[in-house]
Amino acid sequence: MDTNHISKKDLLELTGISYGQLYRWKRKNLIPEEWFIRRATFTGQETFFPREQILARIDKILNMKDDLSLDELADMFSPSMSGTSLTADELLARNIVSTTSLEVFNVFLGSLRTFTFQQALYAYVLEKLLAAGDLSVEEGGGLLQVLAS
Repeated sequence: MDTNHISKKDLLELTGISYGQLYRWKRKNLIPEEWFIRRATFTGQETFFPREQILARIDKILNMKDDLSLDELADMFSPSMSGTSLTADELLARNIVSTTSLEVFNVFLGSLRTFTFQQALYAYVLEKLLAAGDLSVEEGGGLLQVLAS
């Protein structure tokens, strides 16, 4: 297959996940069914995936699975999240953001009772960049203003 795809065997080896994890994530709709591409090969039928998409998705799942349940992750990856809203307390309780990130968000974009999915995503991105030390508070505020414009 071309370089845009990765075999299931190579995917499992590269990411260190098990066959069971992969299919559990599929059942939970963390990985879309259409990404499982079955092709005939000289050894029989094999499953391939769009390389960049599956590697990015598995990386996100692995980085977030300690803080969120599989159901919460499935909700995050679901296209229906656009109508979802969460309160600041829910964002904190689910470990999506810290108090510091929420305070920065409030200073630069205003205090909100509820956050749309998009606003929660902005707050989450801010959280991860601040926690990693990749942004200062001022830079984080600038990022929020750019994202919200």
